[in-house]
Amino acid sequence: MVFKSFVRVLAPAFTLGLAASSLTACPGPPADADCEEYQGFLDDVLATRGILEEFVPEVPPYPMALVLGEKAINELLANLTESGESPDFSTSVSMGPFLISFSAGQTDLTLEAHGDCGNCIKVALSKVDLGLSFGGIEPPNPDVPEPIFTGAVTASGDVSFGLPIRVERLNEVSFLVADFNNLVLRDEDVKLTLYSQQVEEDGIPLDDFKGIKDYLRSTIHDQLAESFGASDLLEMRPWSLGGENVVLAAREVFVNPEENTLVIGAATNLDMPANAGLDTQVAIADGQFMTVRFHAELIEKMCQRMIEEGEIPRSYDDNGNPDPNGPITVTLDSMTTSANSNARLDTEFRVWRTDDQYCGYAEVEMPMFLELENELLGVRAGDITVVDGKGVGVLAASDPEFVDKNQDVVDEFKAALAEQVGLTVDYRAIDSPKGVINLRTSGVVSIPEGIEVSLQNLQ
Repeated sequence: MVFKSFVRVLAPAFTLGLAASSLTACPGPPADADCEEYQGFLDDVLATRGILEEFVPEVPPYPMALVLGEKAINELLANLTESGESPDFSTSVSMGPFLISFSAGQTDLTLEAHGDCGNCIKVALSKVDLGLSFGGIEPPNPDVPEPIFTGAVTASGDVSFGLPIRVERLNEVSFLVADFNNLVLRDEDVKLTLYSQQVEEDGIPLDDFKGIKDYLRSTIHDQLAESFGASDLLEMRPWSLGGENVVLAAREVFVNPEENTLVIGAATNLDMPANAGLDTQVAIADGQFMTVRFHAELIEKMCQRMIEEGEIPRSYDDNGNPDPNGPITVTLDSMTTSANSNARLDTEFRVWRTDDQYCGYAEVEMPMFLELENELLGVRAGDITVVDGKGVGVLAASDPEFVDKNQDVVDEFKAALAEQVGLTVDYRAIDSPKGVINLRTSGVVSIPEGIEVSLQNLQ
């Protein structure tokens, strides 16, 4: 499943849970430390940021989740047909002296439990008509003896089956697969009622009706397997951010009958804390196409990686311009969500200097606000507050001179960070095998673990 992300300078944001790398975990050198000790401490901090693991975890917790409603699943299944409409399961089959015809008036997909298949979605064929004709087959079959009777049996009702959904992977690409080869179609799933019978004197035993049901069940199964097999519904590729080294891989599918959702849990090769996982048993608003959920730690770790790759400048000169050899360094320490209902990302970072002029750092807090304007998701960086500091020289938490002198550095970092958060969370399209499904952002809210972005399709 390929997500297309389009960035705005007013970038989308959200933040959740406390960062494992919060400032309280890094008390720093003693107050009387010299410049060499501060430089060593900075080097230690940098060594822990932006790390990529060799492998993407195979098991929970999942720091990102795609939540699909019935509307999304129906559209993805419809994309498997040439017409883009629900598959037509009607069929007509000659079997010896019999002609069996089957037609489905309406196809409905529901996210319900289906027997013991925990990862199945239920596909129901309603207003089913079944016809069984005896004799009079056109054209005549010379290899088949004339039937001893002629007539017809008709029936109507419903047929349902369980469609297994799973995740497959090929290298760094993950696929959401609908497995028509392994449909769960039980005898009790074929609910047809005999409502008329017209035969000659000998008639047909009603016991034969079960045989017709069994044959019908087998025919539906074989037809669907032949037509669709194991079909890809969505693709998920590595994030197209920075050097494209960050991998986001779908790992597991959760079908939630009570919540009426299908959730895809995704893992990453970013160095994530063990507790940075999202709830996968979640609901979605009626009529909502899908939501994308991000754990706060995922946003933080992604931004730290982009600092490591240089997408967000880390070092600056005295004029606030990005300079890899500059004396001023900025490190991102934590991102958390605010408890209020507004989508807000509370960010903490440090501004360092370790040359002869000054040795130490300032601890800075800054809110970032997620805002939706004209269906575009943006991030607005708020005012900064210097809350603490350590060093030999001029800096103290209450010293406005330091903030004023380094305002250009802070402004540059704020803008780059907000843009990167937007790149991370603002999705406008997803790729299916049939093509791009364009989306619009319809809402953004804070959830206990992070941020949830609501999306509707544009079709």
